[in-house]
Amino acid sequence: MDGIAETGCQWFRWHSSGDIPDAQYFGMMVQIAEHFPEVKFLCFTKWYEIVNNFIDDGGVIPDNLNVVLSAWGEWIPENPHNLPMSYIRFKNQDSPIPEDAHPCSGFCGQCVFSECNCWTLKHGESVVFNQH
Repeated sequence: MDGIAETGCQWFRWHSSGDIPDAQYFGMMVQIAEHFPEVKFLCFTKWYEIVNNFIDDGGVIPDNLNVVLSAWGEWIPENPHNLPMSYIRFKNQDSPIPEDAHPCSGFCGQCVFSECNCWTLKHGESVVFNQH
């Protein structure tokens, strides 16, 4: 596990394509984030049940692991812990998107250095992506 520290990696995004497969995997994500507090981790997920159950069972998500629950059109995940959320603004479909959702710039490399981005979304905050 120490390989990540040797690279000088400051940011690590889980699953740029894919999702959390099960609770054990999510537990390992949390352990890795705890082991590398100097690295900021980001994960978008539609498997809100895994994350909610983890918290319900007394688990604590480290501050350096930002878990963002992903909505999809009219489908909104259950979010009793008020975790950050992401939404899609579809071209031909209305979706329930909070008015205060931060708009995605479409370029992560530019946004990662701003104070308001997916990596720093707080509880209750959200981001909206335009369909592409």
